[in-house]
Amino acid sequence: MKKLLASNIFFIGLLFMHGCSDEKGSKNILNDMLSEHKETKSLCDDNTSFNILNKLIADGVIDKIKIQETSYDISKVRASVALMKMAYGSIATTKKDPNSTQVFCKSQMKITIPSGMLENIEKGYKNLDNQGTFRNANIDGFESSANNFIKNNIEYNAQPTDDGKEIYAGFDNPEQLNEIVDFVSTAIILEQASGISKNNKSVNLASPQNMNSPNDEYMKNYAYHLMTGIDMLNINDIKIKTNSSGIKIYCLSDMSMCKTEAEVVDYFNANR
Repeated sequence: MKKLLASNIFFIGLLFMHGCSDEKGSKNILNDMLSEHKETKSLCDDNTSFNILNKLIADGVIDKIKIQETSYDISKVRASVALMKMAYGSIATTKKDPNSTQVFCKSQMKITIPSGMLENIEKGYKNLDNQGTFRNANIDGFESSANNFIKNNIEYNAQPTDDGKEIYAGFDNPEQLNEIVDFVSTAIILEQASGISKNNKSVNLASPQNMNSPNDEYMKNYAYHLMTGIDMLNINDIKIKTNSSGIKIYCLSDMSMCKTEAEVVDYFNANR
């Protein structure tokens, strides 16, 4: 409301500033600025932009769970992601690229989890001997209100194609996307854990079922984390090669850095 009021005062000031000039010219200037203001706002507050952001999140969740929980039915994971309603509010345009049509935005994100699903998540949370509740755990900065989980200051950008028929959008901060992916993935894994016996202490959500012989796809995540310090979102971000000495190595997709299998296994054993 304050931002809107300030904008109105600014526009009114323009009218007074141009009061001595041609009235038609003043109206044209005002109309142009209003049009630009509306266009910028619509890009930040556009369902197409939101759908793209949500797809980035869903794809990240699928890739993460494929690595962490190789036994999961991915079709069921997709269904669980689809049940979570992701919405954006308190939207603001933070800046506009003067050399293009790209705009930068900030909003509040709200993920609504169906009550039945949330009940299973809470069961899974307790089954794994966690203290308190999932709602109050403040996982990855999400605060809860009933079955809504809210994260503030989500930063993203949007830009229309030259013909105006499509919109490209993405998160400005990869770490912020990673936090959202981690929150959704954790919720889905806990939902699956709701059927696990509380006395089964061998369950570890962050590890494969067979801890002594982790598979290559799982080890890719540890290799990526070892080299970058963050979790891998795309399984193709790591390539497995054999060097000239016949030793298996894990490399970043651009081949800028590699680690031997022994180094990755050591890191795995130190962090599991």
